[in-house]
Amino acid sequence: MKNRILIIISCFLAVLNSNTLSAQIDPGRNFDLQRFIDKEISNGKKEIVIPPGRYRVKPNGNTHLLFENLNDITILANDVELICTETVQAINITNCKNLKIQGLAVDYDPLPFTQGRIVEMSDDKTQLTVDILEGYTTNLRNDKLEIYSPKTGELVTRTYYSVTYDVDEANRRVVFTKKPQANEQHSFEEIGDIIVFDTYNKRFSPHSILMRDSEGLVLDGITVYSGTTFAFFEMSCNGSKYVNCKVDRRPLESDIKPREVKRMRSNNADGFHSKSAEVGPSYRNCLARYNGDDGFAISGQYHVITATNENIITVVGKSGKTPDIKVGDPVELVSYDGSRLEDATVLSIKKGRALNAEEKKFLGTQKFLAESGKTKDAPNVYLIEIDRPINLPLGSVIASANKLGNGFEIIECIAGPNRSRGIIAKASNGTIANNQLISNWGMGIKCSPEHQWLEAGSGNNLMIINNIVKYCRDVGIAVYAFGGNGQVGTAGAHNNITIQGNTVSESINPGFGITSTIGLKFLDNKVISPDNTNLLPWRRDFGRDKDSNRTVYLENVENIEENFGLKILVHEK
Repeated sequence: MKNRILIIISCFLAVLNSNTLSAQIDPGRNFDLQRFIDKEISNGKKEIVIPPGRYRVKPNGNTHLLFENLNDITILANDVELICTETVQAINITNCKNLKIQGLAVDYDPLPFTQGRIVEMSDDKTQLTVDILEGYTTNLRNDKLEIYSPKTGELVTRTYYSVTYDVDEANRRVVFTKKPQANEQHSFEEIGDIIVFDTYNKRFSPHSILMRDSEGLVLDGITVYSGTTFAFFEMSCNGSKYVNCKVDRRPLESDIKPREVKRMRSNNADGFHSKSAEVGPSYRNCLARYNGDDGFAISGQYHVITATNENIITVVGKSGKTPDIKVGDPVELVSYDGSRLEDATVLSIKKGRALNAEEKKFLGTQKFLAESGKTKDAPNVYLIEIDRPINLPLGSVIASANKLGNGFEIIECIAGPNRSRGIIAKASNGTIANNQLISNWGMGIKCSPEHQWLEAGSGNNLMIINNIVKYCRDVGIAVYAFGGNGQVGTAGAHNNITIQGNTVSESINPGFGITSTIGLKFLDNKVISPDNTNLLPWRRDFGRDKDSNRTVYLENVENIEENFGLKILVHEK
């Protein structure tokens, strides 16, 4: 009798708990939010207040909300959630000036990623059999595989790329196959772990909030719980400000539909990304964690130099497109070996001939990544006239110094945990201060151009101060440069760099890695309790191939002011 009563009570509590959870789930209501906002603007309002609520919005084409050609408009969306019903852009902002959006939260239903539990593994861990969890889809896309612990909710192993898959729709089971060289010894996933993989619904378009050709944007208190690629992505903008914005995974308690296991990921790729800004963005008190790539990224675009003749440069545009360089622009010039010339000024630009066989062959041999690989398919070259003669070899690069994001700031932000880097800044006249970089599987802070991505540029006048890096699985703070030939750049790629008051703790050595710099202030920095437990054997750069216990590495650095005892390391290679 006693056991029967206990069973009845248990069943009652289970039903009660289930009903309570169901009562908490609010998928939102259908609402034409675009029409509401457009009507307010057409009525002449400069400040639009959206009533609080969770709104399911249908997209128009590849975006759910479009803000175009707006000036001096403020949209107050406190306690408002935009639920995107297709895996396309949440918001597209184009050619706006002084547009402010405040308080909005963005989520997707269906999500742009899926989750499943590993139920079987091959002996060498190259094949993982996964049961897709309830509340998640089997519509897979892309080739990036992340794996989390169901207990801690943290990553358990590095990210795998070039992954293929075979889907059994009827049984909601997927067999993922990693590259043969995935290295079993350093594959730490186990049966029971949770995989995360990109998905789509009926169609796909990248990025959650996409901003183009806009000036003076202010995003205040915006939260992105999920997104198709980057959460916040600005292209060719000027002086954007992000305040109290967050990219974070949504808790199970407030989710918009029932799920067997809570979300492990927030956004699919970068949290905050700025490309080709005239004046770089300001990020203050922002958060990016559990997203599928870098936390904060700022860069411009390199274009490939194929020849120089006095002051005429033959250039192939990145990805085969027209170079984003204008007459009057100062341009950054970097040789194929990584040495940087003094900036020049553009006098004229004109369209040139088709690529010749030598140019096509060379570009085809370069290990360019993603869209940069299309550079070899450019229809023509461009002839850029500058204000002085130069001599640079095939494979050197050029970038507009007005389109790098110079003047940026990243202050009092948090990046991580995440699978990649915390902060990447490829620009000048910037400040990276009072940030926390936590459990980044790549570098905590990285300031370096990347030839493989054709991402510019080098850094002048950088302040990297009072940051905390903890549990980082690569260099904690790195300022460096490599040429297209893979060699460390000469001193002068970066100039006037201040690294001061930073603490790197419980992270892989070296805590700091600096190369290719003239004018380094390295003051009051600390490396505490370095931990090389998770050092991968193929990470041999920054002197780790010779001494993995070195806490600071310098190469090709001149004019140093320091109080760490670095001078004995300056000439070590």
